[in-house]
Amino acid sequence: RGFQHMPQDTPQVDSAPLSSLRPEDLSDLLTNNYYNIDLLPRLESFLQHQISTNSYNFDANMTLLKLYQFYPDRLNYDTLVHVLVKALMNLPSTDFLLSMYLVNSSLWDDRVRSLVDLAHLLETAQFKKFWEKAQTSQFLESVPGFYTALREYIAGCLTMTYQSVSKDILSTILNFGEEELDKFIASRDWKTNGNSVVFPLTDQNQAKVKKVTEPISLDQLGKFLASVQR
Repeated sequence: RGFQHMPQDTPQVDSAPLSSLRPEDLSDLLTNNYYNIDLLPRLESFLQHQISTNSYNFDANMTLLKLYQFYPDRLNYDTLVHVLVKALMNLPSTDFLLSMYLVNSSLWDDRVRSLVDLAHLLETAQFKKFWEKAQTSQFLESVPGFYTALREYIAGCLTMTYQSVSKDILSTILNFGEEELDKFIASRDWKTNGNSVVFPLTDQNQAKVKKVTEPISLDQLGKFLASVQR
């Protein structure tokens, strides 16, 4: 996927921090300045604001990646990685996948490759391997809330799939010690029963009987009745 350079006669934009804008004004600004390189410093600052406040704006970050795609000479690798980390934190949305579409494979460094591997492990429910991989990826610590966000994702996967799980397995899946796990359980509507943790029943984690109704023709009915009367 090659890079393209957009015309330079894009309109000038004001310099107010993007974090100070109302959501509707920010949306209008992004829509009207999608390829405006003058917006780049503000988008980078806005990303740092998202990191420091544990907030998230997908549209702004996608605009930032788009500008990096069209102006590769302005690419900041640290910022690129931070965008991808924030997108991964928003699972189960497809934000990370959509963001990766804008990152040429030639730009993948070890951090980007690690994030791709981590995303695969999460999406295939290989949670133990995810934590093992994450612990070797020191750059993740530069984005506060990463581990909390992914624990929430993992917990959501569990409660949608199971009605209960042992505390030992849960501890491994969430990468928690005993005390941390007890606090995590107490913070939500989960119950303990011996060594088991019981999740609330939902439409997703209950077995359902599927009723299948197939129409029968008069001819089929006649043949059936005839066979019964023999």
